[in-house]
Amino acid sequence: MIVKVLGALIFVFSCTGLGLCINKENKIKIKEFKNFKKCVEAMKNDMCISFKSFYEALETASKCADVYIFRELLKCSNNKNTMPLYEKVEDLIKNIKKCSFYNDKDIHVFENLNNIIGNTDISCLKKNFELLELETDNRIKELIDDTKSKSLLGKIAIYVSFIIVVFLF
Repeated sequence: MIVKVLGALIFVFSCTGLGLCINKENKIKIKEFKNFKKCVEAMKNDMCISFKSFYEALETASKCADVYIFRELLKCSNNKNTMPLYEKVEDLIKNIKKCSFYNDKDIHVFENLNNIIGNTDISCLKKNFELLELETDNRIKELIDDTKSKSLLGKIAIYVSFIIVVFLF
């Protein structure tokens, strides 16, 4: 009887843990994309409204929120002996693909940052920033919807575990 109760408790706790952890990844991605959007908006304001250089806008963006790509680009821009920034963005995206939980849809949003680098035409720059903001917003909405469905799946896992335990006893 004790083994049966312990088995039931382990089963319920494992299903509960699964249910609670199942959408944590999306919550982290949503936070990252919101920070990314803050940085993009800061760069847009600096470059399109204040007419600051890319490097000054990058500095402002990296202070706005802690986003890996902007932080690493700022390091690269401060060190004049490194590769060009568009190559650095491609290199950073390759690193993100290798060692992170981002999927292809997420990476596509980051890849559009290259449309801004080296662009000097203000109208084209505004369009690229607006496109990047729109894609970031769309990705955030998709992640929120996915989080809702995964949350439901997590709740189902918890309820099913209780039902199975009740039927076992």
